[in-house]
Amino acid sequence: MKKLSPRHIFLLVCLLLAGVTTLSYWPMTRNGFVSIDDGPYILQNEHVRAGLTGPSLVWGLKTGFFCSWMPATWISHMADCQLYGVNPAGHHFTNLLLHVANTLLVFMLLQTLTSRLWPSALVAALFAWHPTHVESVAWASERKDVLSTFFFLLTILAYVGYVRGPVQGSGFSVQGSRFKVQGSRFWYAASLLLFALALMAKPMVVTLPFILLLLDFWPLQRIVLGPERLSNVATAIRSLSQALLNNRAVVLEKLPFFFLSLMGSIITFLVQKSGGAVSSLKSLSLQVRVENSVLNYFRYIGKTFWPAHLSPLYPYVDNPSKIAVITGGVVLAMVTLAFVCSIRRSPALLLGWLWFLGTLVPVIGLIQVGSQSIADRYLYIPSIGLFMVLVWGAESVAQFLFPRAGQGTSEPGRPASLALGTAGFLILAACLALTSRQITYWQNGVSLFQHAIQIVPDNFLAFDGLGKAREDTGDKLQALELYQKAIDLAPTYLQAHYNKGTVLSDLGRYDEAIPELQAALKIDPQYADAHHNLGSTYLKMGRLDDAFHSFTTEAKIRPENSTVHYSLGTVRLMQSRFGEACDEFSRAVALKNDYGDAHRSFGVALINLGKTNEGFLHFEKAVGVQPDNPDSRFNFGLACLDQNKPAEAEAQFAAGLKLRPQESRFHYRLAIALARQHKSKEAIQQYEETIRLAPDFAQARSELAALVASDAARSQ
Repeated sequence: MKKLSPRHIFLLVCLLLAGVTTLSYWPMTRNGFVSIDDGPYILQNEHVRAGLTGPSLVWGLKTGFFCSWMPATWISHMADCQLYGVNPAGHHFTNLLLHVANTLLVFMLLQTLTSRLWPSALVAALFAWHPTHVESVAWASERKDVLSTFFFLLTILAYVGYVRGPVQGSGFSVQGSRFKVQGSRFWYAASLLLFALALMAKPMVVTLPFILLLLDFWPLQRIVLGPERLSNVATAIRSLSQALLNNRAVVLEKLPFFFLSLMGSIITFLVQKSGGAVSSLKSLSLQVRVENSVLNYFRYIGKTFWPAHLSPLYPYVDNPSKIAVITGGVVLAMVTLAFVCSIRRSPALLLGWLWFLGTLVPVIGLIQVGSQSIADRYLYIPSIGLFMVLVWGAESVAQFLFPRAGQGTSEPGRPASLALGTAGFLILAACLALTSRQITYWQNGVSLFQHAIQIVPDNFLAFDGLGKAREDTGDKLQALELYQKAIDLAPTYLQAHYNKGTVLSDLGRYDEAIPELQAALKIDPQYADAHHNLGSTYLKMGRLDDAFHSFTTEAKIRPENSTVHYSLGTVRLMQSRFGEACDEFSRAVALKNDYGDAHRSFGVALINLGKTNEGFLHFEKAVGVQPDNPDSRFNFGLACLDQNKPAEAEAQFAAGLKLRPQESRFHYRLAIALARQHKSKEAIQQYEETIRLAPDFAQARSELAALVASDAARSQ
């Protein structure tokens, strides 16, 4: 039998990785959306649902919506809506494609860097099939994980292409205070562009320049350590510093990457700070953050090596054990030192370990965003480093246990290979089984948060999430109970107060809703959505001045939001302050030209000011953008009657009747439009239908009698 060439083996491994990954994750394409983030990201996001339109693209590039600046991710969601609409199967399928692509990129990158086929394949398989990655792949809103990783890995591959390009040398040469590119300009420019796209998908990748420096040590070997023995921290730091000084050009070429990282970090911090997502030092002290950060590393390691009890939400730990923190810090330092001292013998271990430690820094908890302590999704990139430590470390152990088999070569001997292969097969089989089970929890929000509560019974975040899932299914009473449970467990958790107040308002229990929304605003006075829902509640109660005050406060927080100006205009319209109403509606439609409700109300306000022609144009615009809105049809029909255009009015009222055939107002106005066109027979039928639906409609009876008499007189 002919032996397979290395190229054919490489291709077969790629096919195996892609095929098994696709099969294992395929069931998620039958899952629905979940109640966390999928709503505002996709289902209720009008910009995303519109697809790849000009206004949507501009919004995606500018917005800090949901406390994030991630235009590449927004555009990818828009592309999905363009292709699939809001069918969850399509959105999940795109995530799956990106995960498969990332798996192949991990394999290609490691094999290119190390020339070690099977260790690279094993790391890629662990990356593909590990259950902690289900959250990043099976959650439609977590597109930012798989997309940013795609560009992250492509950036590194492009950088390797630059370093190993046709022009040899250090890449940058230092000439006085200037430096210039000596390697492949194309690959260097490509790596910068891809890194920018990665940052625009998810800013967690800001640590990539440090990864490039690590790769320069090993395996690219562009930064070479001195010959001294690295036996302690001082020697290691001195040797590292000298190596960097001796290779300044390699460091200088990273400056554009560090600049992009700095810009990405600043933008992200400002956006999250303005959105209230970043906890202040008053609410969460620096000491508590550092303590949790140390322990979080061990939580992530534990979930990587023993992926049991995985949850979408892990509550924050307020009072971590001081002994555990100190012990954890010492262990982290000792492991790091051990890997540094063994860099010449096992450089892959240090690379993997520092990859893990470094890429987790943005989300480890020093800058606390949200209420969660840790998240499985944060492991998507960092776990690659841990898998390298596991695979290359296992190989070192196997060579130690079978020293005779591996003599004279870096490759393990047959006994070691057999042991490694058996262990690897069992681990991967276990990962596939756990991943398959984990995917089932992401079928919908109810199954997901029920699972989270089973793991941590007092998880207030999970109770709030389950409440939102129940609310989305229409079970609002059950949702109220779950929101109250979350409040009982965490009285200062504003989201539960906000959610409970919103549901109470929807149920018409306004007096109960107001204290909950006010409680949310007491915790965060800048919570714009709470101001909006409080204003809407006042509006439903007829408390127009209070509603106006709430909407005005909201407008100060987000002045570029079209909805708040529409709400302010609605209040002024109800107060018969038509000029001020027009000002607000004008702002609303300027911010969102296809805002049908605002155009319709704008038309009403203009008509009341006697500006009939202008009002007519806005009614026409409202029907154009909302052809299935019966109110828009009705108002436009009235405007047509006022303009003495009975034929056009007839068309609008007839269209409205198709939408609401049992509404007497459409029959009545259609009768008038028909009568003005001398279509007496049809008009009489519509008057009769009006009276059938509204027997006490005296005006309709009177006009019908007059029309019948007139018709009889003409026929004599």
